[in-house]
Amino acid sequence: MPKTLKNLKYAIYVILFLGVCLHIFTAFVNSSEGITSFSLGLMAWSIVPYIICLLILRSVGTPIKALGASLLILIMDAWIYAEVFIIPSSSTAAIGLIFMPFWNMVLVIPIGCFFGWLIEKYFKIETQKKT
Repeated sequence: MPKTLKNLKYAIYVILFLGVCLHIFTAFVNSSEGITSFSLGLMAWSIVPYIICLLILRSVGTPIKALGASLLILIMDAWIYAEVFIIPSSSTAAIGLIFMPFWNMVLVIPIGCFFGWLIEKYFKIETQKKT
C-alpha cells in the first residue's frame, strides 16, 4: 500500500477516535443525571456506526471508502450535537441523539462509502487484494 494511503488510515483512526470521544462526552458530561444505564446504553448505541467504519477500514482494499463514511458520520454527529446542546431548535431535539446512530448506519455510511468509491474511480486508485 502506498505511504499516502497508509497515512490516510491513521487519519481515519483519528476521526473514529474523535467521534467516540464526542459520544463519551455527550453520554457522561452532558447527561443531566450523570452516569446512568441510559447514558451507557446511549453511548454504546452511538459508537456502533464508528465500529462499522472500523470494520470497513479493515476489510476494503483502500481506506477511501472508510474515510468517506467516517468523516460524514462525524460531521452528522457534530451537527446533531450542536442541534441538541449548543443551538437547540426545539424541546424535542434530544430525540435526535437516539435516532442519529440508526440514520448513520442506514444512510450516512452507505452515502459516505459511495463518495469514497467515486473518489477511487475518479483518481483511479487501485484496491489492494487481501491475501
